[in-house]
Amino acid sequence: MKIHHITVSAFGKKGDAPRIRQVLLNLLPKDAEVEEKVLEPETEGEVFTHELVELKAKLTKPSEVKEFSSKVISGLDEYDREKITSGIGRYVDDGCNFYLRLSKSEAEAGNIVLESKDCIHIAFKVAAYPAKKENAVEAVRELFSDEKR
Repeated sequence: MKIHHITVSAFGKKGDAPRIRQVLLNLLPKDAEVEEKVLEPETEGEVFTHELVELKAKLTKPSEVKEFSSKVISGLDEYDREKITSGIGRYVDDGCNFYLRLSKSEAEAGNIVLESKDCIHIAFKVAAYPAKKENAVEAVRELFSDEKR
């Protein structure tokens, strides 16, 4: 297994929480649990001025990690796969985390598509030894090549 755990999260207006929860549940393995946290409006900075909700799931069981990562990676079209693999270092940080953002609206329709706005955030904690970015990049590259087979 090249992934220790996966965190999946999405944000939205409080009234959209049931719809977002269902989108996540459709994407996640069947026994995954989605936690909900209400975020109060900011009084300074004005980044968001109304109540938001964060929905989050953490996958730690090897079977869930494998099922979810396989579903996401194999579900990407060739364009998105190429975008990731050609610039894989931009998706991996120094802490050996591999990040993807998927379109919420496309996921609602059953599709897996990269997106930078209104998205589902996915953080894969990559098993890399020693724990260095270049080792994590190679592990992610192998993960993508394994899914092609």
